[in-house]
Amino acid sequence: MFSKILVCLDGSKHCERAADKALAIAKESQSCVIILHVGQSDSHDSHASTPTEFTVAWQLRSESPLTSLEMLDDSHRAIETINSQFQRAGMRPEMFFETGHAAAQIVRVAEREGADLIVMGSRGLNPLESLLLGSVSMHVIQHAPCSVLIVR
Repeated sequence: MFSKILVCLDGSKHCERAADKALAIAKESQSCVIILHVGQSDSHDSHASTPTEFTVAWQLRSESPLTSLEMLDDSHRAIETINSQFQRAGMRPEMFFETGHAAAQIVRVAEREGADLIVMGSRGLNPLESLLLGSVSMHVIQHAPCSVLIVR
């Protein structure tokens, strides 16, 4: 059914549930999996060149261990735990860490990698918060090149 699933994670409980759902779908459809985390840069420009903790977009293959510096970050630790879940299930997801505006980067990575499903957690914003703050999931739904599954 799906050949390549992009799983978007930020270390939250919503994303843990999304990862569980993505794992079930990937096992059933024998899909390739990409795990994506987007770190916010200090600049509002998603292509900022000023150094920050997440400035350089890099790819971490699942067989490469995280360095101790990255392990200090809670979201990276949570993402590595989810990566381990996929590996225990016999899958070898690719892991991408990007920087910038989360919604734009999710859409960009989905396009670049040819994902046919994006799985992400819902943040559960109320209507006012969503209006004032915007919604990453709403932007992704509106601009994604493929199907999007929002998990609560």
